Amino acid sequence: MAREKKYREPVNWKRELRLAPGYLILLLWITFTFVLLGWVLLASFSTTKEIFSNKLLASGLHFENYVKAWINSDVAGIFRNSLIYSIISCSLLIIICAPAAYVCLFYPSYAAAALSRVVCCGSLMVRRTYLYMQQCVVHDVSRR
Repeated sequence: MAREKKYREPVNWKRELRLAPGYLILLLWITFTFVLLGWVLLASFSTTKEIFSNKLLASGLHFENYVKAWINSDVAGIFRNSLIYSIISCSLLIIICAPAAYVCLFYPSYAAAALSRVVCCGSLMVRRTYLYMQQCVVHDVSRR
């Protein structure tokens, strides 16, 4: 049996140019996310003084930060609670959202499109929650 040649459509530059602002926004979003995660990783190995003076890793890697956090903040208990809540939340989300997604996919309507947009907008709120949690942790550490 002969293999069929794959046909590639030529690049439609007009369409790509029209999509360029979206690509740019997506690229900025990805860059911001990686910079933020990198900063959090570097800050986790720095002292509190280095974090607030914006000189991350000036005195080297401090692995003892993880030991202090594990012992002083009961990270094992917090991790257990997070695991329990995550398992319950994910299970309920799958049970509730899978049928809803099926209906939205196979029975398109204005309500389904609106629901899809609400879900997309809701996913943008995760970053604010993440930043708030980070601020609470830093504030809690600085009180000690």
